[in-house]
Formats: sequence, C-alpha cells, structure tokens
Amino acid sequence: MASSSHRIRKYHVFPSFHGPDVRRNFLSHLHYHFASKGITVFKDQEIVRGQTIGPELKQAIRESRISMVVLSKNYASSSWCLDELVEILECKEACGQMVMTIFYDVDPSDVRQQSGDFGRAFGRTCEIQTEEVKQIWSKALTDVAEIAGVHSLSWDDEAKMMQKIVADVSKNLNVTLSRDCDKVVGLRSHLRKVYPLLCLECDEVKMIGIWGPAGIGKTTIARALYNQLSSSFPLRCFMGNLKGSYNKSIMGVDDYDSKLCLQSQLLSTIFNQTDMKVHDLCAIKEWLHDQRVLIILDDVEELEQLDTLAKETSWFGPGSRIIFTMKDKNILKAHGIKEIYHVDLPSEEEALEILCLSAFKQRSPREGFKELSHRIAELCGYLPLGLCVVGSSLRGASKNEWGHQLYRLETSLDRKIGNVLRVGYETLLQKDQVLFLHIACFFYNENVDHMTTLLSKGNLDVRNGLKTLADKSLVKVSIDGRIVMHCLLQKLGRQIVLEQSVEPGRRQFLVEPQEICDVLANETGTGSVLDISRNIKHLNVRNTKIREVPPTIGRHWSSLTWLHIGSRNLMTLSYVPESLRKLDLRNSHFITIPDCVISLPFVQSLIIQNCRTLVSLQGLPPSLWCLDATDCRSLTTVLHTFGDPCASFNYRNCVMLEEEARRRIIQKWDYNYLCLPGKEVPINFTHKATGNSIAVPMSLHVEGTISASSRFKACLLLSPVKGYPLFDITCRLRSKEGILLNEVEYWISGLSPKFLTEHLLIFCGDLFQTDKCHELDITTSEILFEFSCRDNDDKIIECGVQILREEGESSSSAMDCYETRGNNNHHTDGEYKAENTL
Repeated sequence: MASSSHRIRKYHVFPSFHGPDVRRNFLSHLHYHFASKGITVFKDQEIVRGQTIGPELKQAIRESRISMVVLSKNYASSSWCLDELVEILECKEACGQMVMTIFYDVDPSDVRQQSGDFGRAFGRTCEIQTEEVKQIWSKALTDVAEIAGVHSLSWDDEAKMMQKIVADVSKNLNVTLSRDCDKVVGLRSHLRKVYPLLCLECDEVKMIGIWGPAGIGKTTIARALYNQLSSSFPLRCFMGNLKGSYNKSIMGVDDYDSKLCLQSQLLSTIFNQTDMKVHDLCAIKEWLHDQRVLIILDDVEELEQLDTLAKETSWFGPGSRIIFTMKDKNILKAHGIKEIYHVDLPSEEEALEILCLSAFKQRSPREGFKELSHRIAELCGYLPLGLCVVGSSLRGASKNEWGHQLYRLETSLDRKIGNVLRVGYETLLQKDQVLFLHIACFFYNENVDHMTTLLSKGNLDVRNGLKTLADKSLVKVSIDGRIVMHCLLQKLGRQIVLEQSVEPGRRQFLVEPQEICDVLANETGTGSVLDISRNIKHLNVRNTKIREVPPTIGRHWSSLTWLHIGSRNLMTLSYVPESLRKLDLRNSHFITIPDCVISLPFVQSLIIQNCRTLVSLQGLPPSLWCLDATDCRSLTTVLHTFGDPCASFNYRNCVMLEEEARRRIIQKWDYNYLCLPGKEVPINFTHKATGNSIAVPMSLHVEGTISASSRFKACLLLSPVKGYPLFDITCRLRSKEGILLNEVEYWISGLSPKFLTEHLLIFCGDLFQTDKCHELDITTSEILFEFSCRDNDDKIIECGVQILREEGESSSSAMDCYETRGNNNHHTDGEYKAENTL
C-alpha cells in the first residue's frame, strides 16, 4: 500500500452526495458547522458535471484528508456519484484515505443489497451501462455500506446529529493530523505520559501542570494536546504566552482592570467573539460553571494569573480539563495542582534527530557531518530550543562553517538561546540570582553540603535557595547530593558575570585562569571580586600538570578540607593533608589507592572516576561514606572493609569487577544507594519479577498492619543506557486498592553516564510519604511497586523488593544506620534520601 504521509492535503473533507437530495438543506447546514470549526470542505459548484468525473475531481479526492459519502435515496441514480464512489474507495485502498458514511433517509441494508427505492434507482442508472460497469458500481455500494456511519433515521433531532458528525470529523482529522507528531521528535512519548494525568474518562474537573525549563518544549506539548483534544470539547481556548502579555508590571495583586482584561480575553476566545465585555471577576464562573471546556494557559508566570482565570474547579462544568504550562513549580504547588508532568531533556539519539531535522531536513547526519553533529548536540545540552536554533543557523552550511559554529558554542552562548534562558534568571530574587551565579561559576556537580559549608559565612540561604532554583527548573540535586545544572545555564551564568565589567578585576567572580593570573599579578582586583582567600579550604587544581602534592602544603593550608587534584599526570601520591574531608582524584593513573589516602582520618568523600589503571581497592579510609569509582574499567578486586555500612558506592562501568568482589559489595551494603555491573537481581531480594513492576504482599513480612515508618529496599536490573546527562528512576507505590502511597525520584549524576553493560541499582525508600501518612490508609494487604526510567521503561529488565522490618527486629540495622547517620554526621535527609514528588 502506498503511503499518504507525503501527499499534499488541500482539503479536510471531500463530500460525495446527490445534490437535489441534500444540497439545500442538510449539506448547507453541515458546511456552516464545518466552517465554524475551521474545517475546509471541497465545493464543486464551479465544476461542470458530465457523464464521467474528470481529472480535477479525482485530484480533489486525493488532496482531501477525509472523504464523506452522503448516501441518500437517489444517490445511485447518478452515474457521476457512483464513479465518485469508485474513485474514493480506490483512494482509500491505495493511499489509506479515511472514508466516513452518512446514511441520509436510507437504510444501510438497501445500499448494501441495492434493494428498495435505492435499488430501483440504481437499476435505472445501470440500464445503459455494461455488465462490467454495473458490477464495479455494485461492489462499491456493497463495500461502502459496510463502513459504520451515521444513520439519520436513528436520530429524532437533526441538529444533534450534525453536532455528532462534526465532532467525528474533527476527531478523525486529529487522528490523521497526529501523523504530524512524527515531525516533532519525542512528542508522542510526552503525550503518552500526559494522557493518564488527564483521566479523560472521568467527569470531574481536572487541572494539570506541565513544568520544565525554558526551551524544553512545554508549549509544543500543550499545542499538540489542544489539537488532539479540542474536538471532544464544545468550548475550548488556548491562551499563549501569558508571560509575554501579562507581567508583574501590569499584573499586580490589586490590578483589577488587568484581571478583567484577562477574563475578557479568555471568554472572547472561548465564545468566538470580539472583545467580550466583563464587568466583574465572577464572569468566568458565571459563564462556564455548567460548560464542559478545554482551557490551556501557556507560559504562566504569576499565581495571580491562575487565580484570575482558573481559581477553582467549581468555575467549570463536569468533564472540563484545564492545563497550565510554566517554568516555576512553586506556582503549581501554591495553586493546589497535584497532577504535574515534568518535561525532561530528550535522549542523545532524539537530540541528534532534532538537530538533523533543523540542519539537514532529515533524521540523521549527512555523510561527513556525523562527529560534528554529535558534538554540537552535546554542546547544546540536548535542549530542544538550542538544537533547533543552532540547527537552523547551520542549514546549507559547509563543513568549515560547522567547525566555526562548534568553536563558538565551546566558548560562548548563542544570543537567541541566551535570551530565552535569561528569563528564568531574571525572575529570581537577588539573593537567588547570586546563588545561581555561584553554582554556574564554581559549584556545578559539587556536593550540597560542600557548597553550604563554603558559603556558610555569607548571607545566602543555600538550602531554600536551592529549592527555589530546582522548582524553577534551573538546577537539580542528584541522589548522592550533587548539584546538577544544564550546561547552557552554566554558560548563561558565566556570561552574566562577564557582562558585569570589561575589566576582570571589577567582576564578582573570576573564572578564566589567565584573567585570575592577570588580576593577582597586577593587583587590579577591587571590592567587587569575592573571596580572594588567605585561608583556603577548597582547592581545585584538577587536570593540571601537577605530579604530586608537596608536604609543605600542610604547613600553609592546615584548613584545607576539599582537594581536587586528579589528572592524567598524577601517577603517585605520597602526601595529602590530614584535614581533608573530600578528595577528588579522578582521571589519575594509580594502580592502587595510595597509603596516604587510606590513612586519612576524616575524609568522607572520595572520587576516583575514570582512573583507568586502577586494579585493586585493598583499603579505603574508615570514615568514608561516599565513593565514586565510575569508569574504573580495570578494577577487579575490592578487599577493603566498609567502615560505614550506610555508605554510598558507585561502581558504574567497573566492568572487570570479579564475581566475588560484586558479591562482597552487595553483601556489605545496607543503606543509601549502590550502582555496579550485574546480570541478575540477587537472591536475597525475596520478591522478584521480570519488567518494571511487582506486587508485594505485606502480610508475609509484617505482623498486623504496617506502620507509617515502614521502609523498603529495591534492586533494578538495567539495560545499557546511551548518553544521558542525567539518569532518572521513578518509583511509585500503590496500594492494592489503587491509592498512590508514595512517589520517589532517584537522580544519579556523573560525568560518564553511559552504561557499557547491564547494571544493578540498589536503593532504599519509605513505603509512605511521611508528611501524608495521616491521609492514607496503610492497612493494605499488598503494595504494587512501579519503576520507570526516563523516556523508556524497557531499560528496566528485572526488579526485586525487600520490605525492611521495624527498628528492633532482625532487619533493623538499616534503620539504625540511618538514624546514626543523620544524628552524628549531620547529613540532612534531602541529601541522601530520594526526593518525594507526590
């Protein structure tokens, strides 16, 4: 069958009908309703009808998305109509065109069998035709009668029948038009995840939020939803760019006229009127409280906008759906929106596809452009806006021009992308802007506690500030407490600092090594530059030519607690200060961990990422509670003792680990999280299932009812993951009765996120959201665990669950460890516990 996806579609509907039967009444009214819905219909008034249909009419049929056959009593009296019908059915077979039928004052069985008045009219038409033509027409009538359609004889009210026909056409057009989703990479996946939140089958009013950073595609998703859903709602409205039209300067809390203007615009759009007058703020409720409506408010920036346009569900009739898009999650929370869809970045493959469609108008790179395309997609941070802007700018460009653009992206931020991203920064309070700049310039991928410690003597509220930045989609905090910021936002922050002054010494931060040297050498620094310290606590000399740490460093830097010194030049280490709390040795060329590191008395975090020559871990500092050994691909043995059984260990891509080493690691691990290569869920996870969900009976583990503090341990077997800047796992827990008990997201960051083989991810969590236990029935006999992985649940091969007993029973060590950790080591729950998102 030939594909119709590339055929030009000029009309929405091609009607086939017998004029004298329906043109002046039924069809004229139907045309009016189609026009009011923006549905274009082919009209044949200018075509001179002859004995056979001509090429102009055949072309019109092929250029229509839907053919609508109106079968009336005298339809078969016209050879023209019968030839049209044959052409329509041929187009249906050859091109996959949709055909809809209306049986107008005629019984479908009479059409199918060519009987009754309809059959007699057909017989008269066939009298002068050959037997071959008669058989072709007869088969066409029989076939079209088999297509389910609208029967006018079954309707008492023709007006309602017309509404049904128009709704069916609109719906089918959206199904056809949904093929356009294929032009937007990843859109189908987003829609598949949003639809369950809408719960279209229920009659209650639903409000949902679509939340994510600027440029990620929120508006695209919202418009697609509007196109697909609008035909199902008698009244609908898409209000775009609320941010651009209504900002704080004109949208104050007491700005009554501005609020009236907002309500007027919404009602005018819904009722298709011009400048509908609104005299009080009860107008939307008065007009829509008994109407089933679809309203999409795009790019909301102020809570007042929601209060003005959709304050309560009681403002709208049963079955209404109200959808908001915004960058600030706090607005959704403040408005009481519980159903929120967070828009994530596309995968590496999807990002490349977006770039190529913009640059080459095809889904893969042209020959000779593959490496350049991959690198540019990476520098765009896989952000759809950045990929489209940069891709469009490179359309038709030579390879040299691509190389020039690559250099620009490595050193600066595209102006168009920067203007969009800057909006989120400018909405922040000044203290949060300062925190944003600190992260962009210094603290990307750093630990929350580390940053909090370093900024403790300033006036920044780091914890609340981080929450604000996260709610506005400007940062994320991973499960191991690291701050993750999109690379384009990093560039934006550094660009903002550069704009503070052309003289480096007058800027707030110094980032570029040469500028730092110039300012220190020439003593051109001013009071604008923060923290030129005489008492260094944190030193980052990673990836330099330093080969060792001189012992004299201990005399001058006794306060040093964080040292980042890893580099490919570092092959041995005989001294590090005992005051260290965190040591970063990534990319170093050790075979074993140096003795001076193993003997550190206070170090809590050790990073040995990408130490490709490291073979054995024969010892680790006893105080250690966080080890990141990602991409230590020669590591085979792990013989050290675990000083803290609650420690967090990341052995991602340590593909040479021996089976005994893996068994030992899993056996000793008790709390927080663990990631390492593996082929199956360990046997100590008593409940196992293939796929991403498992039902666990509670009665087998806990006597009587489970408590509000009950916890679980989970293990997932994950298939190899390609190129995610951040790897997300979501765990949803539901009771047997379907009640959502808890929803937890696990963010696992790292500089090398690709999984080279299958991996095990083990973690703990609460069975119930702690602050909502009083609202939930926790006497359920069974809990369903559902695990999902960003954009593709198939990455979860197998899952296993253990229910942890209460403190004081045989499995209490995990709880004991958790309590000890929180009380003695001063780690907040937010750093090591996954974030509750329910």
